Amino acid sequence: MGNNIFMHLALLIMLLVIIYLTWRVLGLKSELEKKTKLQHEVIDNKQPSEETVNDPFFVSDEAKLIFVLLYVDNEERAKFLGITEEMYESIELAKSWKTKIIKLIHPDRCKHPQANEAMSKVNSIYTRMKKYAE
Repeated sequence: MGNNIFMHLALLIMLLVIIYLTWRVLGLKSELEKKTKLQHEVIDNKQPSEETVNDPFFVSDEAKLIFVLLYVDNEERAKFLGITEEMYESIELAKSWKTKIIKLIHPDRCKHPQANEAMSKVNSIYTRMKKYAE
């Protein structure tokens, strides 16, 4: 009789552990889906939906721009920032692009903690554009 109660108790504990782990996995899966959706929206240059924006980087358009400058690379960054091949051929187009970006993220205007880093990245990209345009 005592063995039977012990076995039932062990099965109940195992069932509770399985239920808890299933609940955690489903929660993590939901969070992963939200983050994946947000990444695709950034790559596709779309405004993130309200439900996916719970990250301090995306509290404003300036913050999103700074995120892309600092953490997105290559074609995805160029696409999001509106960088075209013509900007590498024309100093005027490159300067116009730089001016537009700087108006948004200059540390005197934008109080984001990484505004200085983002400005450095813009200057680096612009220097590369000028180099090829000359």
